[in-house]
Amino acid sequence: NVMKESDLLLHFTQKSRTLPCPLPIQVQVSYRASDSSKRILIFSQLLHTTDDIQEIEKDCDISIIGQYAVQRAAALGQARKFEEGIELLYSANHLLQRISTTDSQKEEYHAFVDCAAGTQ
Repeated sequence: NVMKESDLLLHFTQKSRTLPCPLPIQVQVSYRASDSSKRILIFSQLLHTTDDIQEIEKDCDISIIGQYAVQRAAALGQARKFEEGIELLYSANHLLQRISTTDSQKEEYHAFVDCAAGTQ
């Protein structure tokens, strides 16, 4: 079940070398309410884009990156793409270890390590 605090992870693939700034994003979620009525939620946001890797890394959400890496690696494992899944976890581990500087980021990094250890 989806709850109010549920996370939604989106994966974007960049096709061109340049991105518009800001990048418009819209997500439409269709669902049935507890009274069985059909509902739709629409989330719209403009995302700031940049080529500055340091700017992006300082604002990264460690928990989202870690959660995505573990879920994607599990999906790759189910598709029997084991090497690709291991490489993803290794890369995510290296990135998260490097950019985790605050206490809360380090806590999220260790949560990722605990989850990732269960997938190997």
